[in-house]
Amino acid sequence: MEENILEKVKELGLAIQESQTMKKAKAAELIQMADVEAQSLIAAYQENHDKWINEAKEGGLTKEKLEAVRDKIDKEYEKVAAHPVISEYLACKKEMDTMISDVNSVLNFYITGEEAQEGCSGGCASCNGCH
Repeated sequence: MEENILEKVKELGLAIQESQTMKKAKAAELIQMADVEAQSLIAAYQENHDKWINEAKEGGLTKEKLEAVRDKIDKEYEKVAAHPVISEYLACKKEMDTMISDVNSVLNFYITGEEAQEGCSGGCASCNGCH
């Protein structure tokens, strides 16, 4: 019985891998990784993100410092996400993540008999971030 289950999971994995959604996401990722300007923007974002977090922690983290850092990070992210290559990658990744989430919801339904909850469940372990 378990071998049958594992075989079906393998088939599902291969079907996902061969889907247009997955192919588009992989192609967009490769294009983004090869784009020098996109990589430079991402590296600068990561460097600034870490720098701003560390600066905020100096002398104690206050609500005001946290809000200021969050604003800086959000503005920097918007700049990065506006780059056409990065924007395309993010859109493809979101589409892929949605497909995987839908698959997990269907699988969960047939395992537990319960429909997945919409929105935030309060636990962040399996979350891709707040939307």
